[in-house]
Amino acid sequence: MKAVAALVFLDAYGPDNGATRIVPRHLDGGEPDETLSLTTAGEAGDILVFDADLPHGATCNHSGARRRSLLLSFMQEGNRASMEACRAIRNVRMDTGEVFIP
Repeated sequence: MKAVAALVFLDAYGPDNGATRIVPRHLDGGEPDETLSLTTAGEAGDILVFDADLPHGATCNHSGARRRSLLLSFMQEGNRASMEACRAIRNVRMDTGEVFIP
């Protein structure tokens, strides 16, 4: 694991407003099994913590209701350059320029 991600939900979330979908896979790094995919649901204030390499993404927001969240990534500083290098492949469209280094 190179990074851990934490999604902090600011609004209630579920299948109607584009909740995050994750696809579990075996610890041996095998191919993810789409039949095991899970769409998360919960309340504002919930935090979803997961391996950043786990296939994940937002679903369609059919209701138009807000689904605001904060995405936090935790990794060793030495891994940051390789994560930025594959940004386009991972389809990252948000600003990741703000970095906290203790």
